[in-house]
Order: sequence, then structure tokens, then C-alpha cells
Amino acid sequence: MNKNKKAEKVYAYVGTWASDLHDEQNSENSSGGIHVFLLEQDGQLTHLSNVSEDVNAGILCISSDQRYLYSVNERKNLGGIRGNGGGVCSYAIEPETGLLQYINSTQSMGAYPCYISIDGTGSYVFVCNHGHHMDVVTRVIKNNGGNYVVKPQYDDGNVVMFPVREDGGLGDACDVKLLTGSSVDPFFQASAHPHSVNVDLTDKFVIACDKGTDRIVLYKINFGEGKLMPNVPPYVTTSRGTGPRHLAFHPSLPYLFINNETNSSVSSYLFDTKTGD
Repeated sequence: MNKNKKAEKVYAYVGTWASDLHDEQNSENSSGGIHVFLLEQDGQLTHLSNVSEDVNAGILCISSDQRYLYSVNERKNLGGIRGNGGGVCSYAIEPETGLLQYINSTQSMGAYPCYISIDGTGSYVFVCNHGHHMDVVTRVIKNNGGNYVVKPQYDDGNVVMFPVREDGGLGDACDVKLLTGSSVDPFFQASAHPHSVNVDLTDKFVIACDKGTDRIVLYKINFGEGKLMPNVPPYVTTSRGTGPRHLAFHPSLPYLFINNETNSSVSSYLFDTKTGD
């Protein structure tokens, strides 16, 4: 949602997929991208426009000054190139009408980018790439006993940091953090699958929920160098098989709440805004 205080208008932005995640080629008759609505005073939604119909706009975020909107393009083969990963798109918000003007896009540096957020200063955008559940490459290696074994390789699950340009567009990725590990489910948790990445209310930390490894991963933001620094501790381990997915901060108290995909539960945590613990 975006509220224009000057015009006293409220706009809603709805992200939609242009194609099925597992069938990216068959999208000719679909209408994905971002739909813009005006929220009328009687609660009705008036459709205003649709931009970037070829984008799988899974998750959106808006800068704190409400001038820019950012979206993931949730794909595995961006531009029809196998293994090209997904994308990240930037748009300017027209203040009087709420309409979107495309600025630019860049690679998300991984497959199926599934979450996007921006820090309160509008300096950096953060994305997590979920990857696919299925193995994509099979390698034959020798194990410790000297025997040949087959080892499946999965898409990287990672957290990526992008600088925001002066025009609100996105620069190329300035830092990428690879997540590794697994948990108890042999299919859905065979590798890391981060599903959200959030900036805390103090703009000090980035927190990623990794449902593949049952971890809540923490980084410190180095604004000067454009880097994500590992926190101490670097992560919190949830109960095995929990599958932490999305996170929300309490607006004024030091608590955060996480919904867990695998065991269908919700967890609450006390968050130390000084240490990230």
C-alpha cells in the first residue's frame, strides 16, 4: 500500500505471475506483472494500470519515502536462458497518480527470488533466492572410503544485497551470501531455501528465514562498504522440521514473529536491537 498524503489518496499494488514457476515457456496468454489500484473512500478498488506483464512479480516492497517500488521476477531461466536465475526490477511511483514508471532491472543472482526488502534509508535492496527443490546437476565423486558415489547438486540458496542508484534504480549486486546446510525433510530440506529477508527497525541487521535448514540467519549491514557482515551468533536454530518462512517485527516492542511452513506454527522471539541476538 502507498498513501499519498498530499492528494489524500491510497494506492494498492498487486504482484502477479506471468507464468507458472515450473512452465516458464507457456505465458503468452497470461497477464502477470504489477497491477495498480486506487482505494476509493467506500472501500472499492479501481484498477488503474498494469505494468511489466512478463514479470513474475511474487513479492514487492516500497521505499520509506514512497517514491520507488521494487519487485522480484521469480524465475529460474530469466530471458529464456537456462540457469540464468531470476530478476529484480525497480519502478518510480508517480506521486499524483500512483502509477509506476519502469526504471531498470538486474539479475537476482539465483533461482526463484522469493522476497525483497529495502532499508529505511533507501540505500540498499535485499533479496533472497529460494532455489528449486529438485536437484539440477548430478556429480560422481569419490567418498572417504574411495568408492564412487552420486552426489546431487542443488540451486544455491542465497541472500543478495543491491545498491540503490540516485534515480531509484538498482545497481549490480554488491554482496552475495551463500547459505548451506540441510534438515530432516529429505526433499524440501535437502538444501538451503531462504524464503524471506527483512531489515530490522533500527536498520542495523538483515534477518533471513531459511526453511531448508531450520535457521534464522543474521547479518550486520555495513553501509559504507555495501556488505553483509556475519553476526555473532550468525544464526538461530529452530526446532528440527519447523521450516521458518516469513518474519514480522512488532512496530514498537522488541519482538519478532515467524510463521513456520513445515509444521504449520507461529513462533515469537525477543530481539536484541543492539546485538542482533
